Amino acid sequence: MDTESSQTLPLRAAYEFAFEHGLKDEVEKIRNMEIEWDLSYTSSLRRGYIVDLFQQKGIFEQFVQGHWPNGATKDGQTLVRRYLLLFAT
Repeated sequence: MDTESSQTLPLRAAYEFAFEHGLKDEVEKIRNMEIEWDLSYTSSLRRGYIVDLFQQKGIFEQFVQGHWPNGATKDGQTLVRRYLLLFAT
C-alpha cells in the first residue's frame, strides 16, 4: 500500500521512521508487545503507542508530513484521537 494515500497510520512506515530517529528499542517493544484482550483493535492500539511515542519525542508532525499526509486532515485527526484513546485504555 502506498503510504502517502493511506487512510490509517501506516505502521511499517512508522517503524522505519522510528528506526531512522534512533528509537529502535522503543519501537521493538511496541511491535512485540503482547496485547491481552480479545478485541480486533491490536493494530490501532499499536498506532496509539506510536503516536504517543512520536509526540513525546517531538517528531509526530514530521512523520505526518513525510509519511502520512492523511494525518493532517480532519479525518486523520479523528483517527489520532481514537488511537490515543485506545492507548490510554
